[in-house]
Amino acid sequence: MFKQQISFVGDPSLARQAIVAKIENSELGKMRQNLHNNLAKLDKAKRIGRRNIIPILKNIITTVRRFRELNVPLPNNLQRQCSQLIIL
Repeated sequence: MFKQQISFVGDPSLARQAIVAKIENSELGKMRQNLHNNLAKLDKAKRIGRRNIIPILKNIITTVRRFRELNVPLPNNLQRQCSQLIIL
């Protein structure tokens, strides 16, 4: 993998802010992907009639709560899917 370098001329605190923002965005991306994957698992479990969906639901609820704690809105497609679960 290539390392991405961020360089700023001038104030070093701007560089720190940019790095922190980049890390936060990657964490949010991981959370979105996690939520998307869990919703897909839940859909598949419902289709094949699997009974043990409680761990999947717990993961979804935990991820949605993390989004709420960070005051970050869910993407529209994920919000629509989650609202069908009546957890929002």
